[in-house]
Amino acid sequence: MGLADAAGTMGGNLNRTGPHSLDMALVLFGDRMPQVFSKLVHRPGLFGDGDDFALVDLYGRNAPPLEALVSSYLAYPQGDTFSIHGMRGGLTGNFQSLRWRHDDPNRAPRQKLMRGWPHNREYDREELAWVEGCWTCDLSNVFQVISKGFYNEVYQALVRGSTPLITPAQVGRQVVIIETVIGKIRC
Repeated sequence: MGLADAAGTMGGNLNRTGPHSLDMALVLFGDRMPQVFSKLVHRPGLFGDGDDFALVDLYGRNAPPLEALVSSYLAYPQGDTFSIHGMRGGLTGNFQSLRWRHDDPNRAPRQKLMRGWPHNREYDREELAWVEGCWTCDLSNVFQVISKGFYNEVYQALVRGSTPLITPAQVGRQVVIIETVIGKIRC
């Protein structure tokens, strides 16, 4: 069951590209099943009738809120493939480089309640001492290397019986979330 395009091929951003984003989000979420808020959009006139825009928010008690967005509506590239924002910092990048920063609470200035209007009615802000790092990969064929590694892992699991890196339970959570999103729009 899924939102099929006109050819009945289970198309749309959520089914075709969404599982990758959902997989990464679920790794950050942890082992529990999240609650789901979602929005799917199909703009008439585009090819097929699968979704062109998929937004899936995952949330739960004592878990970070996570958002996976897959959109065909971006006229301009929006920068990095990954953008993770946390309460104390974040990470951004792509398959060839990552940058991260977080604050050091021991080096943060003492906070005080500001009363009245700020100077020149500027937005409130504070200067934080960021701890920063980065990672780069010099491979020009990163996608092929990642793909080869994935299929080697699948081979090892199927032929040699090794424990797969991606378990059926992990895939099952993705399927449940996708079916939950699709089910909401069919009601």
